[in-house]
Amino acid sequence: AYLGRHNKQTTFANEADYNAAIVQKCRDLNIEIIAVTDHYRVKHSTGLVQAARAAGIIAFGGFEASTKDGVHFLCLFDPDKDSRLERFIGECGVHNDDDLSPTGNKDCLELLECARSWGGICIAAHVAGNNGLLQTLKGQLRINVWQSDDLLARALAGPVDNAPVGLRDIIDNSNGDYRRARPLAVINAQDVDSPEALGESGSTCL
Repeated sequence: AYLGRHNKQTTFANEADYNAAIVQKCRDLNIEIIAVTDHYRVKHSTGLVQAARAAGIIAFGGFEASTKDGVHFLCLFDPDKDSRLERFIGECGVHNDDDLSPTGNKDCLELLECARSWGGICIAAHVAGNNGLLQTLKGQLRINVWQSDDLLARALAGPVDNAPVGLRDIIDNSNGDYRRARPLAVINAQDVDSPEALGESGSTCL
């Protein structure tokens, strides 16, 4: 569904074949845990989540959120929340499946607080890139979101040493203005829309 909406080419004739290939590549690479997130959508992710779980891979369902201040977060939930994900998306003010990349009605701090109340977690997506927390927000607001107790991790495509120089000391928790008592976990993760992408540098981590 994601490939179709964004006019991306694929060699797969149907979703079942695509899901099977993703799962097999995970097994080939010894990937034990995945999260499946689309832009404020979950219904098209169900098949992949179920196929992964059936193969013994831990799969977190969820969605990618875009806050009203322009920051992307990955919102992840335990399996017992699967049936409630659509409701959480509705609480973000998103009700139209036709919008390619909808924007929610919550700012960063409101979304983080809601995710905690829903029993989920938020990961700051592509934190040093476009629509990432550190590139999008400025000043005290950026500090407040970065230091929020409800933010537990940030996604980065590669090692911290490869992050932009102006952001590296924030990411490695050495900048006094941004320092957290509990450092954020660094998750090497990026968009994966093919089995081959799972093997790219920065797509997976311990």
